[in-house]
Amino acid sequence: MRSLKNFLKWLVLLILLLLLFICVRQTLSALPFSSYECCIFVDLKELRLILKNANQNEIIGTFPIAGPASINYLRPLPKIGEVTRVVFNPTWRPTENIKNNYRRKYGINLPDVIPPGHPLNAMGKVAIILSFDHKESIYRIHGTNDSNSIGKYISSGCIRMRNEDVEKLAKIILNKKTKVIIYEKIPVE
Repeated sequence: MRSLKNFLKWLVLLILLLLLFICVRQTLSALPFSSYECCIFVDLKELRLILKNANQNEIIGTFPIAGPASINYLRPLPKIGEVTRVVFNPTWRPTENIKNNYRRKYGINLPDVIPPGHPLNAMGKVAIILSFDHKESIYRIHGTNDSNSIGKYISSGCIRMRNEDVEKLAKIILNKKTKVIIYEKIPVE
């Protein structure tokens, strides 16, 4: 009789542990980080962008980038956010600061709006709009009208890519929930 009671106690305990395991597993799979399909890692130290499949953690592609002239534009780092939308053939609306820089450096007076395909449109062929802390950022991942800038610290905060690379990236992540992590030192995973 005693061994039957012990057996039943162990059986009940085993069932409770199994139920607890199932509940914890379902809760973890419902958390927001597990719902991403892709993850973009922007390595500002190595000036490269790495696209991974979020579920298998396998690298889909690695691309060279141009980074911000000053890391302070993006501080604090790491920045963790997500892609909110992808815009093909974007219009560029340069900030007053950028317009002043163009005037000083190149003697060019930029208009308030520069249409897609215009040689002065610094957004290139694609703009990937980012959100951090549930707010749309002014910084983007985008193409460039100056492919010689790739591999340099030159932008005003955005991440620049070659037009063919950003188009490839955009086609892969289009309509996929994509996490973005921008860092200067390798984050601990």
